[in-house]
Amino acid sequence: MLLVREIYSFCSSSFRAEEILREEFTDFQLSPDLPSLSTYKAADSTQKPCAGVYWSHVGRMTTLDGQPRFGSLCKLMFALLCIPCSNADLERGFSMLRKIHTDERASFDQSTIVALMSVKLNSEGCCTDVTIDKELLVKCKKATVTYLKKTVTTQLTSPTVYYCTVLCIL
Repeated sequence: MLLVREIYSFCSSSFRAEEILREEFTDFQLSPDLPSLSTYKAADSTQKPCAGVYWSHVGRMTTLDGQPRFGSLCKLMFALLCIPCSNADLERGFSMLRKIHTDERASFDQSTIVALMSVKLNSEGCCTDVTIDKELLVKCKKATVTYLKKTVTTQLTSPTVYYCTVLCIL
């Protein structure tokens, strides 16, 4: 969303903002005191230059009166650096969604699917590697019973059905 907002602000900017961007770009191209991109390496990489580190350095440069020298240009470059170079991550997400939202799980609520996708995308290991202690199981059971009691009392009107449901829970 931030990327869309940044690019939109550049596209819908006034003539003066466009003029400032052109001046900064011309100054950037003609500046002999700027180091080359190849001198900026990422902290964990010794092989490739890191454009984000480079533009971060350029963004900290100021004019003699303390104003950012390349403020608009750096904002534009950071917005452009956020654009993914491929759609592999997007395709991977859709593949995970297809595995989660099967015919057997077609009745899942959207919030359940979102929760399952969040777990799948943010988990690092296999679910079989997780160790669950007895205390966690007791907390989960209490939470489930509380949730089901609230759901049953608000959704069911028949006392007989409520009584049978509570007996099944306990």
